[in-house]
Amino acid sequence: MATIKYVAPNIKCEGCAETISSALSGIAGVYNVKVDIPEKVVTVEYDEDTVSGTTLKTALADSGFPAE
Repeated sequence: MATIKYVAPNIKCEGCAETISSALSGIAGVYNVKVDIPEKVVTVEYDEDTVSGTTLKTALADSGFPAE
């Protein structure tokens, strides 16, 4: 299992966190998603044999929260 963190500057509220969690949790190989609203950081625990960091970053952007 691997952990990756993304900074998504337009995270503003709990609704944003729920959108992100739903988008990423639905991906095979994702075990846990944590969104830190004040820090604007998304932490994802995932199986690197099942899903890539690039796929996660794309899913984050597709949900309206492009990461830096």
